[in-house]
Amino acid sequence: MNFFLAFKLSFSYTIYLYYFYPLFYIDYVLTDGSTITPLCQKGYFPCGNLTKCLPRAFHCDGVNDCGNGADEENCGDTSGWATIFGTVHGNANNVALTQECFLNQYPQRCDCKETELECVNAGLKSVPTISSNVTLLSLKKNKIHSLPDKVFVKYTELKKMYLQHNCIRHISRKAFFGLHNLQILILDDNPITRISQRLFTGLNSLFFLSMVNNHLEALPKQMCAQMPQLNWMDLEGNGIKYLTNSTFLSCNSLTVLFLPRNQIDFVPEKTFSSLKNLGELDLSDNMIMELPPHIFKDLKLLQKLKLASNPLLYLHKNQFESLKQLQSLDLERIEIPNINTGMFQPMKNLSHMYVCLKERRREHGEMLQMF
Repeated sequence: MNFFLAFKLSFSYTIYLYYFYPLFYIDYVLTDGSTITPLCQKGYFPCGNLTKCLPRAFHCDGVNDCGNGADEENCGDTSGWATIFGTVHGNANNVALTQECFLNQYPQRCDCKETELECVNAGLKSVPTISSNVTLLSLKKNKIHSLPDKVFVKYTELKKMYLQHNCIRHISRKAFFGLHNLQILILDDNPITRISQRLFTGLNSLFFLSMVNNHLEALPKQMCAQMPQLNWMDLEGNGIKYLTNSTFLSCNSLTVLFLPRNQIDFVPEKTFSSLKNLGELDLSDNMIMELPPHIFKDLKLLQKLKLASNPLLYLHKNQFESLKQLQSLDLERIEIPNINTGMFQPMKNLSHMYVCLKERRREHGEMLQMF
């Protein structure tokens, strides 16, 4: 099938455009003033003007796999959390720990360095009793089923806690009571089905919360009510079905919000209205069919937006009008029949855009014009 693509770019950015066919896959990478058109099967990308195709995993891996360096080009999409995190928290000051242990009490199967304790894959069925001066506690890959009230209450100096890959189903309302200095809490890969607003009471210093791959179907009325300093929230891979106008009402400090791979089908217009400092938002792989016209109106500082793999049927003409700082926009695997140049004109800082459209048959001689 022969067709012609016409692009008129009024400002410079990189477009990653994917066309899907019944029997094969064509991968185009277009930059201002250049077009690349070799055929590649699904999951592969072309090596510049060569006929060679490589697996997409080879793109930007630091190795010149193509031979002409094409696979190490267009790697500049570092917008979003990577730059935001450094700006907000500065560069990490990694100080090597000594081998000496400053904890007097802990299970023999755990590894201790100074005041940090690693109890990884130690066969634990409950939270162990340890010295109160612990600052980092890792209980990854154990068999812990529940977190009872005040189980961490004496660990007032604890700053980082890792509880991923356990069997935690139930977390008592006062489980995290007393953790006033906790900054990082990771609960990934647990079968947690429900959390309440009161669960996070007292976590005044928490800035990083991750609950990836749990079984959450709903979020509390105000997710951040007890976590005023929360900066990063990752809820990928749950079963969250809806959001409300109050869900993130108290999340004033949030700069990164990940919600991909859930079952969200609608987002009310004021859902993100209080997220004035948000720099990255990921809503990909959900069931969103429509976005209110002013859903992103208050996200003035947003740098990265992912909407990929949603059954969106329509984008409003001024959908992205307020996103003046946006650098990266991901619309992969979305059929957008009404796409036009005007939608992207307000985003003067846009440097990377990922677009996916399904090929449609045209009368011969007619031009398929996207921009």
